[in-house]
Amino acid sequence: MATKYLPFLMLGCVACSSSSLLGYLMIPTTPKTAGPYPGYVSGRYVRLALPVATENKYPLALHDIRVYDENGDNMATIAKGASVTASGSNNGSPEDAIDGERYSTFWISDHSEGLRYFEIDLGSVKNIVKIEISDLTGTDVYSGLIANQRMRLGEAYIEIKDARDARVVKSVPIPHDGGRYYLSFENQTPTW
Repeated sequence: MATKYLPFLMLGCVACSSSSLLGYLMIPTTPKTAGPYPGYVSGRYVRLALPVATENKYPLALHDIRVYDENGDNMATIAKGASVTASGSNNGSPEDAIDGERYSTFWISDHSEGLRYFEIDLGSVKNIVKIEISDLTGTDVYSGLIANQRMRLGEAYIEIKDARDARVVKSVPIPHDGGRYYLSFENQTPTW
């Protein structure tokens, strides 16, 4: 007889009990991570975007872009089924930036006004640990700007989207000049 009313008794105790009894009755759950990035971000599309809209001054220039999984493998290659779309080309083919060749091939976006982007489709949702960008354009001056300053001054950022093309994460703009950039999700927040 007592077991027949036990669920109702427990429910009544929870509804009117002290916090210690409520804490005792709660079912443990899986522990949560301390931050939003537990070492990786899951996504299908990886977009490098350059939003500054100055004609002839801020094209995207990529020798290579790599997207690494938790095993350290580059998923962003034609050989692994990745494909790419871009906002227009001035030099090279967008596929040149995901052909696995870091130095001899490259792609440069058109020089028009407006957002320029380079987007990789990984084919399905993958766990992304780190992204590496190689922009080996050097220190020559074009249209009054040193080539390897374009990413920083053009406020380039990475955006990762899910299979429905909805944004999962958007990075802060690239904070420094240089020929090689890394965005890591290994910490609790993405860092360049």
